[in-house]
Amino acid sequence: MPLNKYQLVNGSVYLNGSIVSKNITIDNGIIVNISDELDNNYNQIDCTNKLITPGFIDVHTHFRTPGYSYKEDIKTGSEAAIKGGFLDVCTMPNTNPVLDNYNVLKEYIEKTNRYSCITIHLFSAATINQKGEELVDIKKISKLNIIGFSDDGRGIQDDNIMKELLIEAGKQNKLVSAHCEDESEFIDGMGYVDESHDLDDIKISQASEYKMIARDLEIIEKIHEVYPYQYHVCHISTKKSLEIIQDGKAKGFNISCEVTPHHLISDSSEIDLNDANYKMNPPLRSSEDVDYLVSGLNDGSIDIIATDHAPHTEEEKSQPFKDAPFGIIGLELAFSLLNTYLVKTNKVSLETILRCLIDNPARIFKIKRKIAVNEIAFLNIIDLDQDVIYDRGNIKSKSKNTFYLNRLLQGKVVMNIFNNNRYYW
Repeated sequence: MPLNKYQLVNGSVYLNGSIVSKNITIDNGIIVNISDELDNNYNQIDCTNKLITPGFIDVHTHFRTPGYSYKEDIKTGSEAAIKGGFLDVCTMPNTNPVLDNYNVLKEYIEKTNRYSCITIHLFSAATINQKGEELVDIKKISKLNIIGFSDDGRGIQDDNIMKELLIEAGKQNKLVSAHCEDESEFIDGMGYVDESHDLDDIKISQASEYKMIARDLEIIEKIHEVYPYQYHVCHISTKKSLEIIQDGKAKGFNISCEVTPHHLISDSSEIDLNDANYKMNPPLRSSEDVDYLVSGLNDGSIDIIATDHAPHTEEEKSQPFKDAPFGIIGLELAFSLLNTYLVKTNKVSLETILRCLIDNPARIFKIKRKIAVNEIAFLNIIDLDQDVIYDRGNIKSKSKNTFYLNRLLQGKVVMNIFNNNRYYW
């Protein structure tokens, strides 16, 4: 019996937003049947006590190529993504050179097709060299297969530039993913921990995040009835930010937002200033912020969980806290962290987590991934109860910068199926 003709049997399947018991028959990488019946014409793979889901989608990652491949590259980033169950990822353009023009983006798309074993969707920068002063050639770049426009790492400070970006990207049916950070709120620099931390030093103001979101929604209110647009907020971290977004959604604006696993799980009281792996932007916020973000996940006002996978070398993260770069990795650990700290503790349902990792990013970012007959099998098989410890030796990412290493977690992706291949972990 051919190895590429098989049936996944006895598993639980995340299907149309619910978890049900079904068998999935796959022939040459295509789902040909979903039923309660066994088919003896196919090899059978026993998935007892396993969960079968579509591949996860991460709408916010940094693969550091071109220019910073000593931190991560297409191959190692893709391998980290697969291991974590992310079969589609969107990569940010803050590279060297910045991905801000047609030719550079075209060349990089060709490289991702050569070296990646997952599907990589590229963001173009929104402004030239991400300086926030002049828009890129949105119409020309939109002819490429890009996912949208973002100046992630920098907030666009100029109101007129932001308005023009939303309008011009909207005309091309492209999404704008906004890193919201109002630099007028910086005092003696941007700071490096949240204002809720008891450190007597430079703080990162919460207002720097929520004031820019409020600014953007004021712009949207003016163009809402006139122009097409699609606005997405990166890595929200404060209660006030979500309240502003909730108000915008209530007004019918075409907006969405994402949150990272670490902003749903950890708060500023956990920060160890001797370990720069706790340094990220936005920073870990107060426990009140964390609780409100979790409630936003549950009520549906937060749409997406995205890792903001941000690799840095050990040398960089070994510097004093003030001097080290912002960011932690997340692709491999995300599901295990969410399952351990939110699902197993009954704070969030498994279905809600899956909706924010699969259904919502697929819908908002227009990435077609679902379990259905005649669809390509892009699947994860997950053991929700398997203990797993991620350490420096078993991380696929080139960088190891996360404070979640060496914790006992529960839940692991044990197999992926895609491109007519099976990957076992």
